Amino acid sequence: MGDKATSLSIFFVLSLGIVCLCWNDLRNRGSYGYYRFFAFEFVLLLIMSSIPVWLKNPFSPLQIISWSLIAIALYLGITGINILFERRRADPDTEARLIETGVYRIIRHPLYSALLSLSLGLFFKKPSEFWALLLVGVGFTISATVNAEEEIDEKKFGEPYKAYKQRTKRFIPYIY
Repeated sequence: MGDKATSLSIFFVLSLGIVCLCWNDLRNRGSYGYYRFFAFEFVLLLIMSSIPVWLKNPFSPLQIISWSLIAIALYLGITGINILFERRRADPDTEARLIETGVYRIIRHPLYSALLSLSLGLFFKKPSEFWALLLVGVGFTISATVNAEEEIDEKKFGEPYKAYKQRTKRFIPYIY
């Protein structure tokens, strides 16, 4: 009982942190941050529920697939965030410019791709119906987030963004 209570306590503390981080977005249902909050919550549920099986049978095919997807998620997340911070450091007005360098050259949403890859990797730790539902929740909320965000970006950047959408994929390079 102690381990479950501890895990539940950690989940609630982390969830409260996500609520605090996304508080303004939660008050605006039309914002992409509103949907992103739920994606973060689903990912947190996947992380917390998969921790007990992270290192079980480390060389099984599912674990190898899982760790490969998690490695891809780390690469996309770190690379995407690094590009954003470098741009912001070089140009404080970077919010007014479309980023088309690095991984953004081939996919429009590498950070959301990272969340999707992480979620899929966590699912493969020990697939179950519950985790499949969480995975569907992540996919749905990230898609809703991206739809709302791209609508804003089209208004903000106009034709250059429409051309960028034609040259790039949303989540998976050269595929989708």
